[in-house]
Amino acid sequence: MRRIFLDTCIVIDFIEGTPEQQDNLKALIAGKEVFGSEFVRMESRLQAVRDQRDDLINIDDGYFDSCLLVPFERSLFDLASRLRIDHGIKTPDALHLAAALTSECEQFFTNDKHLAKAAGHQLDVWDWTRIGQAAGQRARP
Repeated sequence: MRRIFLDTCIVIDFIEGTPEQQDNLKALIAGKEVFGSEFVRMESRLQAVRDQRDDLINIDDGYFDSCLLVPFERSLFDLASRLRIDHGIKTPDALHLAAALTSECEQFFTNDKHLAKAAGHQLDVWDWTRIGQAAGQRARP
């Protein structure tokens, strides 16, 4: 079974995005092992918590209840340090990428160009352009 990791920007769009975005992501992650982290969970719910949107917080919690959560252990932080230095990415991005790599994910969903560039050396990167193209191919007879 393929393993995929959704970073914060994709999770936010999955929960708060357009129905088309949500449907496209549901179709692409169906039947796959979906990974996340408590850190992605925290980041993805900040606006909903700030706005006191319990409806979105509940949807967010439901999504993360269905994910496999990557534990943040010392080895993950060591890898994140290396990724940050090698690719010049910010600490949160390095942690997301390290989480995907330590969980042996094959695909990494992100719309962050800097993070996609760093991940592209080691993972199959999917951004909204690629997600939309895959959705268009599924819709053809």
